[in-house]
Amino acid sequence: MSKKIKLFVYRLAYILGFFRLTRFFYRNHLRILCYHGFEINDEASFRPPLFIKQETFRKRMALLAKHGFHVNSLADCLSDLYKQSLRPDTIAITIDDGYYGIFKVADPIFQRFMFPYTIYLTTYYVVKESPVFRLVVQYIAWKSSHKNISYDSLIAFGVEPVANRIRENYSLDEVAEILIEYGEANLEESQRIRLCRLFADHVGVSYQDIVDSRILSLLTVDEAKSLSNGYADIELHTHRHILPIDSDGIRKEITDNRFVLSTISRSETRHFCYPSGIWFPSQGPVLSSLGVESATTCMPGLNTDSTPPLQLNRFLDGENISEIEFLAELYGFSELMRTARNYLSRAKKGNDHNN
Repeated sequence: MSKKIKLFVYRLAYILGFFRLTRFFYRNHLRILCYHGFEINDEASFRPPLFIKQETFRKRMALLAKHGFHVNSLADCLSDLYKQSLRPDTIAITIDDGYYGIFKVADPIFQRFMFPYTIYLTTYYVVKESPVFRLVVQYIAWKSSHKNISYDSLIAFGVEPVANRIRENYSLDEVAEILIEYGEANLEESQRIRLCRLFADHVGVSYQDIVDSRILSLLTVDEAKSLSNGYADIELHTHRHILPIDSDGIRKEITDNRFVLSTISRSETRHFCYPSGIWFPSQGPVLSSLGVESATTCMPGLNTDSTPPLQLNRFLDGENISEIEFLAELYGFSELMRTARNYLSRAKKGNDHNN
């Protein structure tokens, strides 16, 4: 279904009252909202699914209040869900990664509406206090008016292995991805920072502006502490924003993450979010052995007491989501559409198998 058709169906369903019916039908299902970054400068234009504008986010929170949804902490929501005592129309709000925009943009809005929320905080860049390398390189390529970069420039960066891989007709975005791959695999953080500066200088973008504005930086320890003393709960998201497959790797990521969070969080960290939404069922037992009680995915859907606690569904909101799509998720109409699509898909597969 194309986006235009989907939006038309949603608007028609809203006008005809189907949203109210699905809200009643799904009233005892837990909705978990997911956010990432909050725009300080132009990040929502750079990555609309990842960042959301301040005014858009304020309107979202106003919609929750206006339409009578009940926002509670994730921990309380899950406790009530699995005890089958969840209040109807309940929502938990989660934020992944822990960008500085939470402190500058989102938290004042949460305070205004008195909404509790959970930050899944990945801690490598919290400790380093430098912008996120991968995003910075991508942002520089997006921000620049240059279309490509010369071989000689890459040699000047001191990354000859990268230069030898790049062809003359590669776009700046393609060059950026190769730089990211090389930097993450071969460089220390100080070297990655130097690479970002050189790349930015050569394509006419100010790296220092990125650093000073903190548009792609995470919270500091002190900022996270301040938020945890208010409406925010701080929870697990790995240290290096990756969850390995092997047991030892999982334990190291959770242990390193938890060590930093122990200097921040008011309470023991027991809730987790899979980095980039990548997960495997085999990781569950290891997480459980580490005291992880719940884990959220990036799979769309609502949650019931039969939803596995280490496979929780969420709705990813961002600047790319329209208001009617947001309401469709809150009211459960999107869930009805997903259920119908899944049923039709299974029926088609069954018919194909029989034929």
